[in-house]
Amino acid sequence: YLPAARVANVLNDQGRAKGFVDTAGQLRPRVAEVLAMQAIVGKASDPKQAARTMQQAIDAAPEVPEYQYELGMIFGQMGAPVEAIDAFRKAVALDPDYVDAYFQLSKVQRDLQRPKEAKESLENAVRIDPKRSDAWVEMADLLGQQGDDAGSLHAYEKALKADPKNPVSICAMGITLVQRLGNDVKNLKRGIDVLESCVRLDPKRGEAWHVLGDAYNTVTPQTSKTKKEAVRCLQKYVDLSPDDPNALVVKDQIKEINGK
Repeated sequence: YLPAARVANVLNDQGRAKGFVDTAGQLRPRVAEVLAMQAIVGKASDPKQAARTMQQAIDAAPEVPEYQYELGMIFGQMGAPVEAIDAFRKAVALDPDYVDAYFQLSKVQRDLQRPKEAKESLENAVRIDPKRSDAWVEMADLLGQQGDDAGSLHAYEKALKADPKNPVSICAMGITLVQRLGNDVKNLKRGIDVLESCVRLDPKRGEAWHVLGDAYNTVTPQTSKTKKEAVRCLQKYVDLSPDDPNALVVKDQIKEINGK
């Protein structure tokens, strides 16, 4: 029953998952593995009870780092960041190579405005798994917020190297090159190239189309081609986000470019 509950939970079939795990609980009511699965299945509907159940699993098998990790995820869902940090720290104490725990720990630390601690957690994550592109993207964003544009760009490069076809990494890097580093013409032009790759991989990413259109409208010298490209990208943004209040501003921007 427990494997069936896991599969149903992955498929987001909560009704069947609960049925399977309840049956497993009747057959093996005090087994840590069953208690942990009950908590995982039940966290969406009753996170407080899920936290209590996961703690029972931890009490039954304190050596299992995954249970501390899952408890941290439940606390995060409950809006209890201090408790989440404590659980994630216990997870990495049990398993110093637990990259997921370091990654989630960094996100909670950022939410609590602890950038130094978050950076240390991310450094541990990418040390353990240098191909962890989402951790590199998180690192890049964190460094960018701290004004370390060179470090941010380096982290984006690492993210792209780890996963060259990940639109999240590519789009974030392109936006950074244009918006934060675009005063340098080389960065602006490179940002355009990166964002073109981004929208090829993910054509529905509205923000990328918007930034790309602004970049084409900013690049010098302005030519009929760059104006045409700016209009193409900005119109794509409007088409994707017609209800966005900013779409009206962009429509006026398109008219202005066409009138130049």
